[in-house]
Amino acid sequence: MIVGRPCKAGIIIALGYHTFRATGITVYLLNGGLLEDAQQMAAHESARTTKLYDRRNDQVRLDQVERIVLWVIPSDLPLSARPSAAISGRIS
Repeated sequence: MIVGRPCKAGIIIALGYHTFRATGITVYLLNGGLLEDAQQMAAHESARTTKLYDRRNDQVRLDQVERIVLWVIPSDLPLSARPSAAISGRIS
């Protein structure tokens, strides 16, 4: 059910029980819940385990995403004609 329903809905990413567990714990903590209570609800022996499901710090800021630069370079372009950043992986 966990895997089948997203596929039928056209969702093409890997979803499983841990996805929903992480979402539930994260939303609970975002709404002011305590880690100790989330630990108890998740039946975790250790708070460290519950912290693994906490996704509050996973949000990426737009300015960080904008630092990603993609180069589209024709495969037949000689190395000598390519920008140095494309060869070295650095942007100067």
